[in-house]
This record gives sequence, C-alpha cells and structure tokens, in this order.
Amino acid sequence: MPRGLRYDVKPKAVGLVGDAVQPSNQVRLHKAINRKLTDAAAKAGGCGVLDVVCVELTHMNGVNLATALHRLARDFANNEAGLPGGAQALSEVTSHAAFPALLEAVRQRAMEVVAEREAGKQSDGDSGMPAQCASIVAWSLAWLNLKERALLQTLAELATPHLDGFKPYEVTNMLWAYAKLNEWNAPLFRAVAERLRARAKWEFKVQCLSVASWSFTTVKWRDEDLFRSLAEEMSGQATLLKPQEISNTLWAYGKQKIAHEELFKALGWSAFELVWQCRFKPQELATSLEAFARVGISHPNLFANAVNVVIRRAQDFSPGQVASILGAYSQSECANGSELAAKLLSVVACRTDSYQPQELVSVAQSALKLCPNHSQFFEACANCARLKLESFESRLLSELREVFGAVEVSQVMPSYVIQLMAQVRKEAEVCLAASTLMDRCSTDSTIRAPTQDGLEEDSDSGTWYDAVDRLAGNAEQVAGTAIQEDAWKVNLTTPPGLDCAPLFLREISAANQAWAPAKMSAGLHDAPKPPVLPASCLTEEEAGRVIQNRQAAGLGCGS
Repeated sequence: MPRGLRYDVKPKAVGLVGDAVQPSNQVRLHKAINRKLTDAAAKAGGCGVLDVVCVELTHMNGVNLATALHRLARDFANNEAGLPGGAQALSEVTSHAAFPALLEAVRQRAMEVVAEREAGKQSDGDSGMPAQCASIVAWSLAWLNLKERALLQTLAELATPHLDGFKPYEVTNMLWAYAKLNEWNAPLFRAVAERLRARAKWEFKVQCLSVASWSFTTVKWRDEDLFRSLAEEMSGQATLLKPQEISNTLWAYGKQKIAHEELFKALGWSAFELVWQCRFKPQELATSLEAFARVGISHPNLFANAVNVVIRRAQDFSPGQVASILGAYSQSECANGSELAAKLLSVVACRTDSYQPQELVSVAQSALKLCPNHSQFFEACANCARLKLESFESRLLSELREVFGAVEVSQVMPSYVIQLMAQVRKEAEVCLAASTLMDRCSTDSTIRAPTQDGLEEDSDSGTWYDAVDRLAGNAEQVAGTAIQEDAWKVNLTTPPGLDCAPLFLREISAANQAWAPAKMSAGLHDAPKPPVLPASCLTEEEAGRVIQNRQAAGLGCGS
C-alpha cells in the first residue's frame, strides 16, 4: 500500500485481548503490538500507526507507547526532510482522534513509574515504562514540535536518575529535545553534563558530542571545562562530521566565545573539503564563517576556498547571511575578500528594502572596510536609510553616521552620493537628538508628566514644560549642526506620560508646522507628525491657548 494512505479496514486487535490476559502472555502480546505499529508505519504512515493505537491502546505498555510516538515522529521527520506533504502529514496526525489519548497515556504511564520509584516500589518491568523510553518520547515530541510542559517535566524526572544506564545517543537525544523545544530543566542539564564529564574516551560518537555542544549552547548552559573536553575529543574526528554538524559545532563554540584553536583548525580543514565539493547550504556556510570571526581565529584556506562558492551563489543568501559573511571577511585576512564584497554589495544594492536596520548597518560597516568605493551600494543604502530612519535604534543611528562620515572623508564617491549621505547623516543626527531627548524626559526623576487637571509644579525645575525646554537646550550639542528645533520634529508620537496631555501635543503639532520652512531650507525630508487630536479633547481655556499659539506662528485659528 502506498505510503501515507490509511488502511481501508481498521486493524484488528492482537489475539490476546480482554480482561483475562495472563502475565505469562504479556511479553508476547506487547511484542505483537510493537510489530503491528512498525508494519502500520511502513505501509500507511502516521495515520496507520494511530489506527493501531485506537484498537490496542488499553493493552499497550510503556515501550509500545514510546514506539507509537517514535514512528509518528519519524514519519514526519522523513516528510520534512524533503518528501512532499510534511505539513499535511503533521496536521493529519495531530487531528486524529487517537493522538490526544496517546499523549495522555504516555503521561500517565510515566507519572506512575515516577510515583512508584519515589514510593520505593518495584515497577513491573514489562507493563511499566523503562527510563530509556523518556529519551524516545522527548525526541518524538521535539520532532513533532509539541511543547507538552507537564509531560516533559515528568520525562525529565523519569530519566535524570538513570542517565548512567542510557546509551550515548539516548543521552544526547534527550538533551537535544529539550533544547529544540526551548524547555529549561536545570536538573536534567546538570545530570547530562555530569554524564558527559564521566564518559570514557571514544564512548560517545563525534556526532553525539556535536549535538551536545549545540544543545547546551541553545539553552544557554555555560560550562567551559566541559566544552574544552568535548573539543579535544572532537578535534581528532572532525572529518567524520557532515556540513550541518560542522556548522552547528562552530556556531556553538563561537556563540560561547570559546576559542579552542585545535578544534577550529580541524573543523576548518574538514569544511575546506566540503565547501570545495559545494556540500554546504547557504545557512551552514554563513554560520561557519561567522563563528571564526566571533572567536578571532583565522583560517585563510577555508575563507579563500569559500569566495568562489559565495560569489557563484550570491543570490541564494538571505540578508542576515550576507551580513554575517561580510562581517566575517571584514575581520579575516583573506586576500580576495574585496572581490567577494563587491559581488555581494551589488546584490544588496538591489534588495535593500528587504534588509532590517541592524542588517543594513552591519553590511555598511563591512563595506567600509572591504569595498569603500562601491558607490552603487552606498547610494542604495542611503536611500533606504532615509525611508526607514525612524525605525533605527539610537545605537544604529550613531553607527550609520560614523560609516557615512568616514565614506565622505575618503572622497572616493561621486559627488551626488556624498551629498545624499550627508543629508542622511544630518537627519540621523536629528533623530538621535530626539531619541536622546525623549529618553531623558522619560527617565529624569525631576521631570513630572502633566496630568489631566493640569501641569504639576516641581520646586527644583519648575513646570514640566520648563524641564523639557531645559533638556531641549542641550539637544543642539547632541545633534551637532542640526537645527535645534528639529529635535521636536522627528518621531513625535505620544511621548511617555503624555497620554492625557492633548494641549501639549496640539502645541507641538502647531510648532511643527511653524518650523516647516526652516526644515525645508535645511534639506530635511518630512518626518511623521504627532496624532491630530479632535477639538473635543480640549477645554475652552486650552483651545484658546492653542489658537493664540497658532496665531503667533502665523498659522491662523485652525479648528
């Protein structure tokens, strides 16, 4: 029967069913159920397994339950790995009537075993759930992306005291599952770390050690001594790792900032051969190169070998991957890094709209080091930044100013690109000043926000308006050559504590319009305006004050 199709006829129960199953026949019964589960998985996929569960659930022991979940997860993993219908297969499994009952049966059986152990009772070896089944169930949940917190907690309690009896891959599969599901369990992680420290040499395959390093890093578990121990053992077996395993290991050590030179050199040479064979995926290659830059270890041969691959597949890399690769080459000693940068920057110039502010600034910083005369990129970067400037954080604004300032000084750009960058730099200074001003307004303890009834007085600094004016007086120092008033004209949505101050917002809105001519003469593009509040928000006295302000600004009475 073709894979993925369900049985036309529901499977019948194994011969030994009913209330009077003798203990001597239980082993044969459970083995027969296991055969039915594996046969159903091979013939009809996950739904076939659940059809068997419908019939046999009341007779299944812990091993049968773990086998059923494992077959479901493996069927989904195979589909996800490239066979068609992966998402549909998962949906069919999770919506099957037997699936919730299967999960509940697993949870109940695991809880019974834990309770019996805590009570000092001997669990029935055949009808209970061996501790090793916890690893199988956890691995299955991770592949099915099911974060069943209560079940995962019970599985950890079941497995933790018995890790010494686990096979190496069962230990690391258990750890991987909790990392994949982002489920924190300190007792389990501590027990796994102790088990790895006590391992015999070559007891764990290098693939298991790679999984352990990735998993510990993913859950942010820091143990430098353990990582160095793992690195020493992996260094001699680096050629046995596949591209994804190499990438995951390098990422783990780069993220932990553990610069184990022997491991990085060994993995670098292993990657050198695989890159030459074009076996690295874009994400794997970008992650691997970035890891070397993170720890400050160079591998000129790997970086030189990767240049041609990156250039040939430049269109395949995502914005984050491009930023990582350029950042890695900007810190490397690769002789042809400029050639790679020129190609990638040309691709980026056509796709700047798809780059987040962090990615765009990172690429610009790398471009400054690797290819500072790439006018196409810097023009596209400046145009994109102008449109997104209000979404840049203060740190990114400052970094963008530095990059554009350095490029302007270099005088290697066409004049129109220099002028464009100067304009963006000026706008960035204004945005930075406004951001700094608002941050100080919201954190300065001497400033009190206005209330619905009016403005609170402060004995030290006067009214809230006075305090803001006092801070605004320092804006020019932050903004450099920018117009002082422009600090009010960028990103002036409702400031912190001003939800009940319509008068303040209306006065700022009027001031924005009054300052528009100065803004245009400075060559600054229009910035977002504060929300326009209806006149009903204002009292009669407040409305009179707004009219006076507008008349003083030459704007008429307005509405």
